[in-house]
Amino acid sequence: FEDHVKPIFKNHCASCHNPEEKSSGLDLLSYTALMQGGASGMVVEGGNPDASRLFKVMTHAEEPKMPPEADKLPEAELEMVNAWIA
Repeated sequence: FEDHVKPIFKNHCASCHNPEEKSSGLDLLSYTALMQGGASGMVVEGGNPDASRLFKVMTHAEEPKMPPEADKLPEAELEMVNAWIA
């Protein structure tokens, strides 16, 4: 998480999902906070990226598309998050 996934979240998600702001109750900058989920519940289902809400919104397969009003993240970064969840 620290070396590969956190930098992706820091670059693309931290302006809204950080320890201070926690948009939708979600902090993506700490493994513990991420695994606790947000206001809508768990966002990562370990071993199953396709069932993980976080991955679905990042790939724009589910609303709200993240990051909002922007293209989805580069494929290499999505693959890194996918591999980490898997």
